[in-house]
Amino acid sequence: MMFFGHTLAFTVISVAWFSRLVLANTEIRNFRATAAVNVPVLQALDLLTITPANGSHVRLDGAAAALGKDVSSVCSLVTSTGCEHQIVVRLLLPDAEAAYTLRISWPGSSPADFFMDIIDPASAAPFLVADPSPSGPQTSTKYAFIRIVDTGIVPFSVNKDTPPVPFILTLEPLALGILPSSLAPLVGFYFLPLLVGISFVIPSLSGRIGKLAVLVRRERRDAEWKSE
Repeated sequence: MMFFGHTLAFTVISVAWFSRLVLANTEIRNFRATAAVNVPVLQALDLLTITPANGSHVRLDGAAAALGKDVSSVCSLVTSTGCEHQIVVRLLLPDAEAAYTLRISWPGSSPADFFMDIIDPASAAPFLVADPSPSGPQTSTKYAFIRIVDTGIVPFSVNKDTPPVPFILTLEPLALGILPSSLAPLVGFYFLPLLVGISFVIPSLSGRIGKLAVLVRRERRDAEWKSE
């Protein structure tokens, strides 16, 4: 009964979780916080900065580039302050070599695609500052370049501009390098009752198999005696 109760609760939670995914679009990048050469001048830039501690549910709005625009040409030759279709975010990662995930979620009613590039300071500097000379100690800080392009799935009035696209940006560590930390409790909630159920089923099943084996051996022995 307890196992059934846990299973029912998990089913309800899972339906709620996946229903939220169906009603929203998601773009995900998993990456590792490898150490790289720092560019100190980047630290003075007024950029949105998030860490795994405060990165959950950062709500933002972005302007999408025109429908049909090639993403490779969106904000590719201008700085972050000169392109309204791009948002640059500084990712402060405390644990070097650890695995992280950066996730963007936006409503399915917003006709847009998101593209993310997560790069080291030395690679980001030429797009952000005039003198991108790397120096100083190594750092695990990364820079995420987020670009937005209109998909035009939902028609808008020709007399109105496309409204800004609301989205939620989440940065969190990956447990065991594959599982977002926010999902770990849900997975544990599922596997714990499953393991408990298995711990009861296996001994019973093993006992029944053992009894069946004894019965088979007995019938085989009786058959051999009769044949003699």
